[in-house]
Amino acid sequence: MAKNNLLKQIIRSEGMYTESLKKEANEKYDLELGQPYYGVFAEKKEILRAIASKKELFEWSGGFIIFVETIDSLKTTTKEFVVVSSSEKNIGQILQDIKQTYAILSFLNTKKDGVNKTDSCYLANLFSSSLPPNQELLNKIKEVAPEYVETLISFAQNNKSISDTSLELHIHRNTLNYRIQKIEELTGKNPRVWYELWELFYHFAYFSLNN
Repeated sequence: MAKNNLLKQIIRSEGMYTESLKKEANEKYDLELGQPYYGVFAEKKEILRAIASKKELFEWSGGFIIFVETIDSLKTTTKEFVVVSSSEKNIGQILQDIKQTYAILSFLNTKKDGVNKTDSCYLANLFSSSLPPNQELLNKIKEVAPEYVETLISFAQNNKSISDTSLELHIHRNTLNYRIQKIEELTGKNPRVWYELWELFYHFAYFSLNN
């Protein structure tokens, strides 16, 4: 609980740390606020213990995170899935980058073993923009997301190819065409049209990130 409260205070401070917050972070968790760190995130705490056993471990975004001064040896110390931020003095920014990158990798089902860098995941920055969702469309997607999200992602990743998507999903072409038609009927957006597919993709991802 104390650790979670510290992270919340760090996020709220937006990089402008009070002396009392610096003191708490340093004395309790050996964390020098205002100094550059890399954030290293993993789903299992044992992975981070193997990387840096003496670093304080924080729960974050459904997994665990540590803050380290260097990542030079990281590629040789782990083959497990980890997300690594850029070096930042603002720990709140590190936390946001980690959370968004992990969310988009999970949404796209593209998590791979080894080091996944936040600055290599361009789409994660999508949710840092000022582009607000269309609330009416978002409400519709809340109803259809569980059933059709896998289909939509595969359709987008396979460049809207019916043959390649049906092969990847192990379904008949007619079944895929039916699903695409249902997505259009339920949302009013046609996945076959590239800019409407992009709008659907954004709103499906936005829903996933926030749920």
